[in-house]
Amino acid sequence: MQDPELRKTFAQFANTPERRIGSDLIVERGQQRPADWPKSFPGQRFVDSDIRTPRSQWQYIPLATVDDLSPNEDNTTSCAVRYGDDTQLAIFHVPRKGYFCTQQMCPHKRAFILEHGIIGDDANGHLYVSCPLHKRNFRLDNGDCLNDDEYKILAFSVKEDGGDLLVQLPPPDELDALIGCVSPLCVLPLLALP
Repeated sequence: MQDPELRKTFAQFANTPERRIGSDLIVERGQQRPADWPKSFPGQRFVDSDIRTPRSQWQYIPLATVDDLSPNEDNTTSCAVRYGDDTQLAIFHVPRKGYFCTQQMCPHKRAFILEHGIIGDDANGHLYVSCPLHKRNFRLDNGDCLNDDEYKILAFSVKEDGGDLLVQLPPPDELDALIGCVSPLCVLPLLALP
């Protein structure tokens, strides 16, 4: 595939060519396969108070461009971005509603997949992303889970500036420690395997 624009559509992250494995792998009978999830995870509610720096001191960081999402008036679009060493975020464009950003990790099974979720709205008009694996619905504006009180995700403010998308974020090391790919929450599936 020689066309750089076409190649870009297959990138895992909009802001870096790096790749991360989406699920833990194990070797069975000489072949790699995704690790089994534990039968149950403890509920996880991510809240701003889990982060040392208060939201009033968070900074707007450019993480993507409008072109990375190819927004149009008919379809919701999304992309994943990296922040800090290990944090993955999902940025969404919802036609006539604007841009939104959440953590990429669904706290239900610790899978980094929310960017691929379906966007909907509830009876009160609250936009949500539905985890594509287990259908937990997380509000895009505040991270509340609409169909399971045991879960909540972090949601971040987004603003557009001259074609760049800036996300209001705490220092990267604080977010890495909480929702990064190597945080204790992400290795839980490995620890739970027999």
